[in-house]
Amino acid sequence: MSNKENPTNMDKDLLLFQNVEMVELLNLYRRIIRFITEWDITRLKEQLLDEILNTTFGSGVLLYIYNEDDDTLHLDMYRGTVDLNRFKNAIKREEIDEAHLDFYINPNEINMPLRYNEKFYGLVKITEPVMKEGFTEKEFNKSYYIGEFIPLALENAKKIEILQRCSIKDERNNAYFWDIFKDFVKKEIYKSLRYDRKLSVIGILIENLEELKKRHKEDDIILTLKEILDNIHSVIRDSDWLVEKEKNYFLIFLTETDYFGALMAIRRIRQALVGKGILKTARDIDEIKLNISAVGLPIHGNTLEELLKALEEKIDQNRKSLYFKLDFNKQNLEQLISEIINFKEKNNTKFFCWYKKDKEVFPQIVSLLLNDIKINSKRRGIFYASIYDKERAILVQDKKSFIDAGTKVYFFWEDKGSFVDIPGVVNVVMEKKGYETIKFLFFLNEHYAYGVIEVGEYVFETSDQLMVEGMINKIQSEYYLQWQL
Repeated sequence: MSNKENPTNMDKDLLLFQNVEMVELLNLYRRIIRFITEWDITRLKEQLLDEILNTTFGSGVLLYIYNEDDDTLHLDMYRGTVDLNRFKNAIKREEIDEAHLDFYINPNEINMPLRYNEKFYGLVKITEPVMKEGFTEKEFNKSYYIGEFIPLALENAKKIEILQRCSIKDERNNAYFWDIFKDFVKKEIYKSLRYDRKLSVIGILIENLEELKKRHKEDDIILTLKEILDNIHSVIRDSDWLVEKEKNYFLIFLTETDYFGALMAIRRIRQALVGKGILKTARDIDEIKLNISAVGLPIHGNTLEELLKALEEKIDQNRKSLYFKLDFNKQNLEQLISEIINFKEKNNTKFFCWYKKDKEVFPQIVSLLLNDIKINSKRRGIFYASIYDKERAILVQDKKSFIDAGTKVYFFWEDKGSFVDIPGVVNVVMEKKGYETIKFLFFLNEHYAYGVIEVGEYVFETSDQLMVEGMINKIQSEYYLQWQL
């Protein structure tokens, strides 16, 4: 008997078909409804895109976000296998509004505009179907249901994030929220100026966060970043404040600490982070690149705005530093100096320069800076210099006392028999071979940095603070003087 002759059987078949479809949609609904409670917008986007991939059997999915300023959509995030060269260009809004039906669904691609309450948010593009027959109306319907949820979920996440910011701390990384903390800091700066107290700020910028997001899962990045912040917490004091200013920018406010003290804190932070911040996947091994700098009150400003501006300038200077072109972790002092000298053919900048010496100037530089330390005895700093015959002759003639100097002075000698006993000076023997042809001087204080290296006929000079700090740290590590800076 046919279905036409038996309406009851026809109704049962239709009901069975509808129930199968309904069960599948209900399961899909249950999976995506939980996203509404996810407040981290980046994580939320990733979860939704992953769900679209799993549901539609696409090879790749891209999320474009609408920018009202230029009336275009820009690629914000993608998941799966995507040829970025094909999809990296912005899409004009009119291309979507005037698109033919084939734009929204065809065997090779699904495009799903995101709208909510007459507001346009962006576009989801699903590419390269895994199935041979390509995308069908069924896959389109599934992506449509998820697409309906995306704007609602994003709006909800924004509201929850605002509410979350009303608390003082982010419990995930134990960092204070900037929106709440900045007013408190302004008052602390005012009190520090009024009562002549010390205060300094360290800035920690993640330089490559956006690049890492393209190759690693958000959860892995968050977990690694938490490990970094936990290590930072372990080396700062309970009286210091770690603040999240932006997703890739953190500030540490150091109480009762001047600028030079902040430089010492940076060194402790760098030591604590050696070997940390490594992200691994099956295809990529990347390192979270941190740009760290510091400013002090009142040297770099008297207001929060002035301090932050000075800090941004210092972070920008760090990007140009020779420090980032060298491997300070794997190379010893002699190898680093050799590489520095080999950079002599590069164009000079205001931070460093190379030249051929036409006369002996190293002893005069040593003498000049030692006089500067004596004159500015209250200024905090650290001074490292190698001492040979000509420098020794100067010191023998004029044995300056540095007992009351705020700068710690270290002299490095070829052998112990060459020592000149000067009060307040620490003498260190350069036991390693290869240094007999190297002269170096590094001076770091609250107001400036200076370094000079002389190898053979070549001289390298620098005012790059990060470079000078890095060389001092390397020498301290090799000669077990880590406690000093």
